[in-house]
Amino acid sequence: MLWWPLSREHATLGLALVDVKHQRRGFGQQLIDAVLQETGTRRVALNATAAGMRLYERNGFQTVGTIHQHQGHPTSLAGRLAKQSAERIQFPVPLEAILELDQITTSQDRRELIRALHTSGETIGIRRGDSIVGYSICRPFGLGRVVGPVAAASSADAKLLIDFWLDKHRLEFLRVDTSLAGGLSPWLDDAGLIQVGTAATMELGSADQLGQSNTSLSASSRLFALSSQALG
Repeated sequence: MLWWPLSREHATLGLALVDVKHQRRGFGQQLIDAVLQETGTRRVALNATAAGMRLYERNGFQTVGTIHQHQGHPTSLAGRLAKQSAERIQFPVPLEAILELDQITTSQDRRELIRALHTSGETIGIRRGDSIVGYSICRPFGLGRVVGPVAAASSADAKLLIDFWLDKHRLEFLRVDTSLAGGLSPWLDDAGLIQVGTAATMELGSADQLGQSNTSLSASSRLFALSSQALG
């Protein structure tokens, strides 16, 4: 089991693995006890499979959302949105603008994470006037590439930020982890990235903290896709 200290206030937890031969012996509980001792007072978020939900619920985690995992090879529909609105896409994007937008969007200080993703992948932004109002990162991952995070002011902007990568990497295997609330799943299915799984977004924190990253967003931006299910 791994965890990542995004800041003094926030952490994510993921990659919880117990050998099938040793399950139901309390090892999962021992792992989470050790992790929560290290995370301290941080608000901890994770994306749980059905197999792990009971363990997390027993330890006080509450479900605050649902993630849909989409993956596959883009269809011929890929790239239409990006070509129609090419003038709105900015590349390269000033890193400081991305860091500021991500903090506004998530209510979290994720500067180290976003810097690392920016370095390992490619980043584009969406302009409105002189301002960057959305961004997405695409990087090597698993069998191909993952698109995320994706932060945007609307689902239309989010589709544009994803469609750019579907077009650029149309011959590669792509993955997007998107929130159910974002409403992008039907569009991603049509674009060739089929939904293959779900995960429950869960958080551990005080009552006023729970769901903060989903309900306390700036009115001008929201997170439509994760960097990964482990990192958020």
